[in-house]
Amino acid sequence: MPNVDLYNKNLNGILINDEHKQDVGVSIFELDHDTILESGNFEIWTGSGKTGTELIKGSDYALDTKIDLLSNEAPFDVYRYIRLINSSYQSGDLYITYDTVGDFVQANDINEIYNNYKARGDVDLNNFNLLNVNKINPGEKVYGIEWNKTQDSYRRLQDAEDLSVIHARTPGYKDSDFDDIFPWNKIKRCNLADNITVNSYYGDPDYAENGSNGQVMDEIPKFYYKFEKETDTSGDKIYRWFITENPKTGFTLFPAFIRNGKVNDYIYIAAFEAHNNGGVLESVAGVQPTTEQTRATFRSQAEARGPGWTILDMLSAGAYQLLYLIEYANFNSQKEIGKGVVDKASGTVNESEITGYTHGNKSFGDPNDGLIPVSYRGIENPWGNTWKFIDGFVIKDDGYYYTDDITNFNDTGSGYQRVAVTPITSDGYADDIEDDMGFGFIPSSTTGTSSTYLTDYFYAHDTGEVNIALLGGRWSSTLQAGVGYWVLYDVASTSNRIISARLFCVKEF
Repeated sequence: MPNVDLYNKNLNGILINDEHKQDVGVSIFELDHDTILESGNFEIWTGSGKTGTELIKGSDYALDTKIDLLSNEAPFDVYRYIRLINSSYQSGDLYITYDTVGDFVQANDINEIYNNYKARGDVDLNNFNLLNVNKINPGEKVYGIEWNKTQDSYRRLQDAEDLSVIHARTPGYKDSDFDDIFPWNKIKRCNLADNITVNSYYGDPDYAENGSNGQVMDEIPKFYYKFEKETDTSGDKIYRWFITENPKTGFTLFPAFIRNGKVNDYIYIAAFEAHNNGGVLESVAGVQPTTEQTRATFRSQAEARGPGWTILDMLSAGAYQLLYLIEYANFNSQKEIGKGVVDKASGTVNESEITGYTHGNKSFGDPNDGLIPVSYRGIENPWGNTWKFIDGFVIKDDGYYYTDDITNFNDTGSGYQRVAVTPITSDGYADDIEDDMGFGFIPSSTTGTSSTYLTDYFYAHDTGEVNIALLGGRWSSTLQAGVGYWVLYDVASTSNRIISARLFCVKEF
């Protein structure tokens, strides 16, 4: 940011009369005065003096990263960034006029320095030195993981370097160094009303898991991510993933939080596998997951709950897969958290376990017991117990098709975005991913084992068909199951006693 005259926080608003010229060059940018009021005085034009083309909110741009603390104090919503949706405007100059309530972010930075920099001696500010500083807050954190695919080795990166999950690979609930770190510390079970309003959170006196106070959902806050791939000097194939709280150079908002151009501060994934209650899908404890329905039927039962409701899609499954991978630094989720309900006999009826075995926001499982449910940060049975239909995703001979528009989930891929790679057609344990989809963890090769590489099995696309997706495995999947266990050969008419679904919703769509 260039040197500018900063403003103190003022809840009544300070009108910026001077036009601001922004050389964009990125899809997300911050203005000199970082709190943007969503009001009638905010305008973006391609020419000076409100000339040229005016950008339209929702189709050309969106306000991003609402500052909850200030928004709660003020009689309006306050934002920090502008996100350009229309790629036509993601370079060159734009001219913005807007109201601001002051430089809230810079004020927070100063307060953070005041509260966190503890000097034991002199502070020489004239020469720009801090002497005898006891504690230095390095600013916003970035947490990353590197997977050397060739060597099948992992390395924690940046602020994740010295972190670990204390109770990984042991039975029970998992204490983790990530428990106090964003976004993991903000992932929590809640009771969600049909209008997508949170009624209560786990631990509140009125929180309930029987449906009396709303659906039991996992609230996940938006985060930004970066995906890198390279071949190093020794010829090893390297993948890296990073996440952070706010926009940074090279990072983009994880796609699960962008729905048809609209940004969501949260996504909501059902804590429990789906149960059909009179034609309306629910996420509650104490019921057996519903099976023997098609994906379209589950979808319509979810949509019956109201606008914004559907079933889990590939983008949101990718969100919890990435969060898991960075936290546990190993693809082998059965070893790190628990086997899940995977060692039962196949049987002849729906053999799934009743929902509600796990509680709270921490992960749970037993790596040695294949009859006990697992939970990843409140999401029960992301693998094992029943397969889950994954929506917004179809597979054809000429590529993978997905959409972020929950109002257009369909079984043919109509209106979907195409990833132009040829899907593999060989089953087996996955050992590599489609690196054109760094957010989806879709296998591209199957020469692994249950203890190497991705460690989960993969059932591939059937040539000549339009296929849909299942994720996670069922009660008799044994070591094939895990956070990345995909089936991509089923067709839209599929219904089976081993397949259920999971509710999902967003507020902005």
